[in-house]
Amino acid sequence: MHDLLKLKILPAVLLFFSCTTQAVDEPVNSTSEYDRGFTAYQHQDIATALMLWFPLAEKGHAQAQFMLGILYSQQDGDRFNMQRAIQWYEKAASQNHLAAQGMLGRIYLSGPETKPDFKLAAKWLTEAARQGEPDSQYLLGRIYHLGQETKKNTGKAAYWYSQAAEQDHNLAQYTLALMYLNGDGRKKDLEKAMELLQQSASLGNSSAQFKLGEIYRDGTKNIPVDLARAYSFFQQSAALHNPDAENALGNFYMTGTQTAQDYKQAFDWYEKAARQNQIDAVHNLGTLYASGHGTAKNLQLATQYFARAAQQGHGLAQMDLGVAYYTGKGVKEDSVVAYAWFSVAAGQDVPNAKKNKTAIYARLLAEDKRRATDLAAEYSKKYVRLK
Repeated sequence: MHDLLKLKILPAVLLFFSCTTQAVDEPVNSTSEYDRGFTAYQHQDIATALMLWFPLAEKGHAQAQFMLGILYSQQDGDRFNMQRAIQWYEKAASQNHLAAQGMLGRIYLSGPETKPDFKLAAKWLTEAARQGEPDSQYLLGRIYHLGQETKKNTGKAAYWYSQAAEQDHNLAQYTLALMYLNGDGRKKDLEKAMELLQQSASLGNSSAQFKLGEIYRDGTKNIPVDLARAYSFFQQSAALHNPDAENALGNFYMTGTQTAQDYKQAFDWYEKAARQNQIDAVHNLGTLYASGHGTAKNLQLATQYFARAAQQGHGLAQMDLGVAYYTGKGVKEDSVVAYAWFSVAAGQDVPNAKKNKTAIYARLLAEDKRRATDLAAEYSKKYVRLK
């Protein structure tokens, strides 16, 4: 749990808040004592930092209280104590310490070693969001958007996303763009969505870059297909290791779209995406191993990739796996298992799956038909992808 919280405190944040926030009755030398503690902290001398900060925190020094919270929540071993960290964060937050309020919101949102407490998360995130802290504004928007603390409220979600987006919070820009694009609590507005996607993409959001690539690849009523721009956005997104963009580039090389057809490049991009379990890429790798394009033909590996994708609900992979079991290519021939996979694929409206299912069933022996229908029912419960 505390490893997740470590990701939420960046060095720049600590440096920004290293300036002293003194309480009214603090002694004059509290600033120098705090700074000495911060220098020790930077040099990983935690014992000295604790020795210098603890007396200040006890006297109400908000920044020292916040840093004690950092120490107890970010350390490994015996020094890690989330409950003590929360106590110090709350002392600082009650003095309107912005970073402490935001940190408490994050802790309660992800759960302080137990289950999340969305009510307390919303309380502290609201305090920080009202002071203009963009991460808290974004997270508060998500709480309202997903209906975590209370009933889903897309109006409040959009408001807080907008507040964060105006401060160049790229996740807020991207999420708000999707709301305008899909009419999710906002009136559909393609122009506004594109503006927000462009802003988010320019700030390095790989999901926004991928979405722009999709839009230019497929086109809309008001945006013509522009494969050159689509390819460019997919490249930007893939450079940031976005698996959907990696798969999209694989498709471009596979089909020779906007680039020369290159099966080896297609294979390489699919492999990168499949390492992140991009389900279409997993299936695409299977097809390349089955055909021998871009790599040596290997039917056993092909069926392994088909099975991996099929078990995650990929309809075309289920169809291909059914063919493999029916023909005995890459796996031992088994018409009962083939029927089950064709049945699952047919339930997902994969072309020809129903036809294959019917044809196999007619050829099965009477004792195998019961096994086949039972297995198909089992697979249908386990391997149908929710839409």
